[in-house]
Amino acid sequence: MKKLRIGITGGIGSGKSKFCEVAKSLGYKVLLADEISKDILANDSDVKKEIIESFGASSFIDNAPNKKFLAEQVFSNPEQLLKINSILHPPTLSRINKLMDEYLKTDNLVFVESALIYEIEIEEMFDYVVLVTATDENKIKRVSERSGLSAEEIKKRIDNQLTDDEKKGWADFTLENNGTEQDFANKCGFIINLLKSL
Repeated sequence: MKKLRIGITGGIGSGKSKFCEVAKSLGYKVLLADEISKDILANDSDVKKEIIESFGASSFIDNAPNKKFLAEQVFSNPEQLLKINSILHPPTLSRINKLMDEYLKTDNLVFVESALIYEIEIEEMFDYVVLVTATDENKIKRVSERSGLSAEEIKKRIDNQLTDDEKKGWADFTLENNGTEQDFANKCGFIINLLKSL
């Protein structure tokens, strides 16, 4: 049986997390790149030092990351976004690789959710990449319902990512998420079963 590393990607609000919930409910291990990155930002002293050197003392309050300040710094400035990513990505990717190796000792499939697989060119880490897409209108609606961000702020984040059309050219599988939740969950289950059989 082949051991497979599967990347799950898509823009903000596309439904990547929903896919991961389905994979988890079927008993598969899922790694969330964003959560791992947040953990490293909060707890890795070398990273903390570099962030403060690059973005100033306001980056942390009471030893915890000042997320609002950091988001303001990076989401409207592509150079600053590159800067923070260059600090956070190496330790994050290293931890993801270690965990994937660990999980594949006992499992045949492991999933990694990451919004930026193509932006930071890490598709080589995976055997297959599943892209989740949705209309901008649906993405904005979903994100504003869960986050309290304005449509304008969400649009800015969408514009910071590659378009779905660009990613479709590279992804191994594309899932559209513009219908009902049940409809999308069925599609996820179908793809997961397909991957299992490869």
